[in-house]
Amino acid sequence: MKNVKRDGTPWFLRGGTILLLLLLVGLLLRIVYTVQLHRSGLWGLLPLDARFYNDLAQSFASGLSLPEGVITYNPLYPVFLGIIFKIFGESLLAVRIIQSALGLATVWLIYEAGCRLTVRGGGGRNVRAGLIAASMAVLYAQFVLFEGSLLATSLVTLLLAASATLLLVIEESIERGGSLAGPGVLPFAAFGVGAMIGAGVMGRPNLFLILAPVVPAWLGFKHKKWLPAAMCLLGSVMLLVPITVHNGAATGRFLPLPAHGGINLYVGNGPDADGTFSPPPGMRASMEGYIEDARVRAEELSGGPMTDGEASSYWTSAAIDAIRDDWGRWFALLGRKIALFWNGAEISDVIDLSFFREVSWTLRLQFLPFALVSALALVGFLILWWKGDRRGVILLFSGAGMLSVLPFYVNTRYRMPVVPVLILPAAFFISWTVDRIRNRNWRIAAPAVILAAALFAVTARPMVGVNMSAGYTFIGNYHLEEQRFEEAFDAFAEAYRLDPERVETNVNYARILRIRRDREGALRLYERAYGQWPDYPMLAAEYGSLLYEVGSRKEAEEMLLHAISLGRKREIIIACKLMSRIAFETGRRSEAVRWIERALDVAPGDTDLLGTLKQLREMSQIDLEE
Repeated sequence: MKNVKRDGTPWFLRGGTILLLLLLVGLLLRIVYTVQLHRSGLWGLLPLDARFYNDLAQSFASGLSLPEGVITYNPLYPVFLGIIFKIFGESLLAVRIIQSALGLATVWLIYEAGCRLTVRGGGGRNVRAGLIAASMAVLYAQFVLFEGSLLATSLVTLLLAASATLLLVIEESIERGGSLAGPGVLPFAAFGVGAMIGAGVMGRPNLFLILAPVVPAWLGFKHKKWLPAAMCLLGSVMLLVPITVHNGAATGRFLPLPAHGGINLYVGNGPDADGTFSPPPGMRASMEGYIEDARVRAEELSGGPMTDGEASSYWTSAAIDAIRDDWGRWFALLGRKIALFWNGAEISDVIDLSFFREVSWTLRLQFLPFALVSALALVGFLILWWKGDRRGVILLFSGAGMLSVLPFYVNTRYRMPVVPVLILPAAFFISWTVDRIRNRNWRIAAPAVILAAALFAVTARPMVGVNMSAGYTFIGNYHLEEQRFEEAFDAFAEAYRLDPERVETNVNYARILRIRRDREGALRLYERAYGQWPDYPMLAAEYGSLLYEVGSRKEAEEMLLHAISLGRKREIIIACKLMSRIAFETGRRSEAVRWIERALDVAPGDTDLLGTLKQLREMSQIDLEE
């Protein structure tokens, strides 16, 4: 009898024991993945967005303050990353260990939430549903993938899972007189939910801004708990004060949110929108380049200089105009976004699971597809609404997750935070079906299983193709930085083969061909890319540089002058230095000096430019003396 509980359940079938085993499996998968990632040569592979966050975090860690100027990004993750850097140094290992721990905490939260989804009148904890939900979380590879990335996804996923779970616990306590239901405890528990939602607003505002007013309203109107509702709202709003003050000081305007939402709204609703992320022509896809190009393009279209906040407002107005001009198109687009949200396609905008599965067998072991989660969740919602307790919280958070992407666009990173909540009705459905089968209630169970199978057949058919070219470009750039030129060439060549029409694909392939001294091939690619996007400053600067190398000085000067006219600081400096070199080599030394002085106008104090200027002036003086 030592190995048996009072209810007759063997120790190895107890919920706590199985949960511990699941967490150990999850831990082992994360340890092995981290080791394999380190050995793969991709350890330092950071998407452009991750580098952007990394740079901000380093700045924050050095002074424990946000950079000056309006905040054009979601500040939660740079602050989180900066704190890690402050404590452990700029260690990718420390970040990945901490985020893996957050991932395991998310699995535990999913278990706790699943245990609270019970059949009405059943009472007790639904441990089976909790274990099924935790198992699904362990088998979903995207969790581990994003935990190993320098992106906010794992952090905001934890915040959503934690706030949903705590709200379930609060509702259970209210209904059953639990420990959190007391007047001295409930307001503070509700404040905790609000604080997590407020933190989430700073990491994924399109999602958590929906929850910020809705959750307090839920507590107030459904449960008549107005003080806890007010405390919940206070927790949400309180954390927005620092960013509001910061942006107000920078702009003189009330700007409580990052100032780049307008362009995202336009991408999601503009005339060419298809429900996925596709920057307008003339804009780069990286976060920093995307924000900068959005402002530059808005200035061109409006005919005057703009701040980032003004550019965001411009694109918001453009998005609204596009909707007004064709309501039918927009409603059809809305339907497509809803279908994409539930579709099994994992639309990558930063990192793609397939590349990392090539270097880590642990990600291949985690075989659970979102298409299955989606199909089971949809049927689970029906069963939960028909038979379950605390269905409202699940519907509230799931609905917020879906609504959060509709004004913008659908991709895996935006959908990820709500996946823990979608797992819950899926697990409830499986648990409910097991009970029906054990009771031989086939009349109810069979139609539900058939419906789930039919939905899986639909969700498992991808609505969009994944652009693998972008992934190969990403890998190629990393190999190029690490000076692994053969690997970079192979990656860029594959990216070009898959998508020869994309400007960035042509430019990157041209760069590696130039390194391999295939100047003729590189010139063809630069010429093709320039024909597609003549106002891309870096393209104009690189194309002009190559024209200079092959001896086409007149054409090179024209291209470099065009790069300077486009007004971007980095390209102005590059082009001015090349113009100075051309002038010097053709005996125009005074002109060579003026070009370096022009570069110093945009980069005053640059030591390299100052050294070059000093040498040129000395040479010019020698010529005068002679």
